[in-house]
Amino acid sequence: MRLRVKDIDFAHRQIEMRDSKGGKSRVVPMPENLVEPLERWVASREVLHRHDLHKDTFPKRLRHAVDAAGLNKRVTSHTFRHCFATHHLWQGTNIREIQQWLVASG
Repeated sequence: MRLRVKDIDFAHRQIEMRDSKGGKSRVVPMPENLVEPLERWVASREVLHRHDLHKDTFPKRLRHAVDAAGLNKRVTSHTFRHCFATHHLWQGTNIREIQQWLVASG
């Protein structure tokens, strides 16, 4: 199971389960005994992931970095996925494994 921070709603004590039975998403009640462990888990994710890389601010910051580097090519977040896959292919990683990594990363 892949649980994302945005799938957890502490205010309503709910968890969204994505791609569950039948490929559907469902909202389930959050067991009270999971509230504290989930709060710790969310806090650990916040430490790992900088807030300035939020999905809504990333494109603007990426454009600024590309301009500052003087690059004349189009660069998007997809460029990083492509480079990631290409470098792993060059290192001999199996294409199916790379595809699984990219699917898992969203």
